[in-house]
Amino acid sequence: MRFQQKIAQILICIGLLACSSVPPPPPAELVELKTEEKIEAISLSPGDIFEIRVFREKDLSGTFRVGPDGSIRFPLIGHMIVTGLTPEKLSDQIRTKLVQGSFLKDPHVSVLISEYRSKKIFVIGKVAKPGTFPYEQGMNIVQAITLAGGFAPLASGNQTILTRLREGKEQRIRVPVHQISRGKHPNVLLKPGDIIYVPESIL
Repeated sequence: MRFQQKIAQILICIGLLACSSVPPPPPAELVELKTEEKIEAISLSPGDIFEIRVFREKDLSGTFRVGPDGSIRFPLIGHMIVTGLTPEKLSDQIRTKLVQGSFLKDPHVSVLISEYRSKKIFVIGKVAKPGTFPYEQGMNIVQAITLAGGFAPLASGNQTILTRLREGKEQRIRVPVHQISRGKHPNVLLKPGDIIYVPESIL
């Protein structure tokens, strides 16, 4: 009887150890953040820098900056208003104009964003270098904190607050950045205008 009791106690201990090794579920707000709409392609604005590549057409490929009036000058085509266009829409427009102008029969055009200078993210609180940073397509919260020099001493990384504008309203979401960096939670993609606040740890 005692032997069976000891076996039962051992099994209970093993079960408890197994449960303790499983990371806790992410906060409900973080689950909602991960299941919201896919991060949309960001449209171009004055100051943004991007590269246009036309396959096998070196003279038509290069780096461009959106001017204050929202335009660029592209070889053969000339003046183009690009403000408000996504990279995909801009590549479609260039392709269409090259064909309509009888410059190329079937051009392959790609637009690659180098820097969204018109769009920013903000990192404040207990980081080494708080400040404003240019947004990049696909940027995540770990990259943003790295740009800010990483966590400062006494930073409470798992209590990081992401403030995002949703449907005209500010929403604050706790993001466990330490858990993300350790692979225990999925990373969080950022949007232009996001504010990341790292609080001080309460000892």
